Amino acid sequence: MTVDDDRADGSWRAGFPSITAVVCTLNRAELLGKALRSLADQTVSKEEYEVLVVDNGSTDRTADVCGGFGGAVRRVVEPQLGLNHARNRGWQEARSRVVAYLDDDALAARDWLERILHAFATVQPQPACVGGKVDLTWETSPPEWLSNPLFHYPLAKQDWGPDAGWVDAQRYLVGCNLAFRREVLADLGGFSGSMDRKGGCLLSNGDVHMERCLQRAGYGCYYDPAIQVRHHVPASRMTAPWFLNRFYWQGVSDAVMDRELTQPSYAEGLRRAARIARTQQVGIRRVARLMLNRSDTATLPSRCLSMFVLGQFAGYLRLRG
Repeated sequence: MTVDDDRADGSWRAGFPSITAVVCTLNRAELLGKALRSLADQTVSKEEYEVLVVDNGSTDRTADVCGGFGGAVRRVVEPQLGLNHARNRGWQEARSRVVAYLDDDALAARDWLERILHAFATVQPQPACVGGKVDLTWETSPPEWLSNPLFHYPLAKQDWGPDAGWVDAQRYLVGCNLAFRREVLADLGGFSGSMDRKGGCLLSNGDVHMERCLQRAGYGCYYDPAIQVRHHVPASRMTAPWFLNRFYWQGVSDAVMDRELTQPSYAEGLRRAARIARTQQVGIRRVARLMLNRSDTATLPSRCLSMFVLGQFAGYLRLRG
């Protein structure tokens, strides 16, 4: 089978699934089991989809969890550490023309795959990728300060409103609820190996980088709020230190992505970081003052934005190594 066998009307050859649900994982056996259960009884027929787990080197019970689903789950091991390496192995192993990515700590709505296929089959011109709404599920009751929307997007919450539509350069689709036409990923060479998570590193944006590459190549990305998943938030992420670290790495990630997309000079990269610092009114004195008490939640929004700016500088400094 080759990607050249795709048909414009969305059909696929007899005997092959229409869509592959890919779950990339690393040492999250318990959460993975819940994610796979949400894929076990989708509204599309069993013959129409396959479930593929890309194990990025787990040392826990991941293999046993996958084996517990029998032939309904196919597991492959990707030895090269990194989420984007696992994502690439996923679309390369998929037997379908559409590849849908679900995080190992997310739960798909029962009609998730059906809604994705419907979007690819009905939206014109046909999108290169589609995504949808992401709600949060909390391991424990969240503290009051987490009601601030500023803290929701680092947790992968996404809601672009009740209407479906094309995603422009000011918006993006979240990687825990994102599907692609397989041949488009192949045309662009897959996800960048220098982006996104590798082990405990919080570098992000592998999903957004791919979307920007698609848009630059003339493809469209489409949001449909009917395509829904729920993303798990562990208690370990409901702390001020975690958010300070996460915002820092988001700054690094945004700078690294901009570097990959636009290839700025070393000096121009630092000028871009300085402009963001001025926009956020972040100076050296403010950074020093706000960093004194890492557990204080009253000033946490300002401190997170300061950490984001510091991350921007760090990301552009990577231009020299």
